[in-house]
Amino acid sequence: MINKSINIPITIIYKTDIKENFVDITKKILFFLPFTMKNKIIYNQSLPQQIIDIIVLNKGEISWAQLNLTTSKIYLDDIPYYNQSSEIKTSLLLSPLEEAPAQNQNIKLRFQCEDLGMIKGAIYETEIEFKPNFIPTVEIQPSNSLRLVKPRKDINFKIIVRNYSNKRVRINSDIIEADTKWKPMIK
Repeated sequence: MINKSINIPITIIYKTDIKENFVDITKKILFFLPFTMKNKIIYNQSLPQQIIDIIVLNKGEISWAQLNLTTSKIYLDDIPYYNQSSEIKTSLLLSPLEEAPAQNQNIKLRFQCEDLGMIKGAIYETEIEFKPNFIPTVEIQPSNSLRLVKPRKDINFKIIVRNYSNKRVRINSDIIEADTKWKPMIK
């Protein structure tokens, strides 16, 4: 719909390939160190936290809508191990304006996180495809709609048609009502 905000839910599933037994063995070998030091060896941080950035890649190209992410940075404190995952939910708020073209559109998103010690960073890109509703807005304006004419003389009326729709339209014309003595035609 045009001029209405749409909430597009986004679910991010974050996984790592770091083996849980590797972390356990490392912690057992280094049992004499405080947990912050163990974390520093594994994650390169005392208190590990993964930051996931969400970026709208083509935001500058979308002038016909307002785009907002409920959050563009996600902070993940509980880093999952191998065969585990963390599920994070966020949303993209899309508000198409009247001038939104009624044809397929794409919003390109990038999700990225940096290296975190032994965990390698990652980049994932995806597209959200949608089509704004068609708004048929046409203005038809005759110029000089009232004119005097002598009998058996032709007269032409200029009619100006303006398309304010958000898509190309085809206008079909037809004469609905006319006096039977007249012979009107549309060219």
